[in-house]
Amino acid sequence: MKNIILTTGLLLGLSTAAFAASVTIPNTFTAGSPAVAADVNANFSAVKTAVDDNDARISALPSTAVYDYRNYLPTATSMTYNVTGSGACGDTEIRSYVRTSSGTSTDVESTWRETSSGTLCKHRVFRITNTPTERLLKERDNYDTVTGLRTNTYRLDEPITVRTSTMTQGSTFTDASRSYTIPTAGTEVLSGTHVNIATASIETQTVVVPLGSYNNCLKIHENRASNNFGGSNMNRVYWFCQGVGMVKLISNNNGSYKVLELSATTP
Repeated sequence: MKNIILTTGLLLGLSTAAFAASVTIPNTFTAGSPAVAADVNANFSAVKTAVDDNDARISALPSTAVYDYRNYLPTATSMTYNVTGSGACGDTEIRSYVRTSSGTSTDVESTWRETSSGTLCKHRVFRITNTPTERLLKERDNYDTVTGLRTNTYRLDEPITVRTSTMTQGSTFTDASRSYTIPTAGTEVLSGTHVNIATASIETQTVVVPLGSYNNCLKIHENRASNNFGGSNMNRVYWFCQGVGMVKLISNNNGSYKVLELSATTP
């Protein structure tokens, strides 16, 4: 009986280490009492059932970490970035956010204002929807920096998936091409051009920006192809941090470089 008890204890230890449910042993043996084969086999059967259940639980676990884009969304009402590079018209960019709940999703209007020594040089508004499974880019408005009037709108006929709730390290996902329309003077005209986004090289890193140092940030490399919407042949590297949002961006739009680094936030 001593061998049976030791073996059972080892198996129970393995089961506990694997975070399986506790095992109920149906029969207890006492010194001097004969062990009935059926009772011994019943104990082994109970242990086997628990071990098999544990094996199924382990097999069901993801082999790599899964990253949910919603954990890396901005939480502030506005974020200020220092801007450098040949692709920048200014030295500062402020991105503000207006969020509206819609069932299980959230519609976001994100306004980007780039300034040079306090003077507005670029003004855009993006419309995005965050669903439980993906972040969808839907529309962009461009505004005149002097008059403040909208000059044009790029409206995607189908939203583009730019992030998902099931991203994994080293994974790649590509959204199908999308056509877009440009409403001009109230009339929508199909442009015939397309947008394609491929996101790859997902990993976690520590990143240092003017506002501070952030650990375990999600680094995402994105490629975008478009004749107009967001620029053609655009390569971007983002750093998103949990509970903060984007803290750094390096972009290359046809050889025109731009770097954004987080310097301030407004709750």
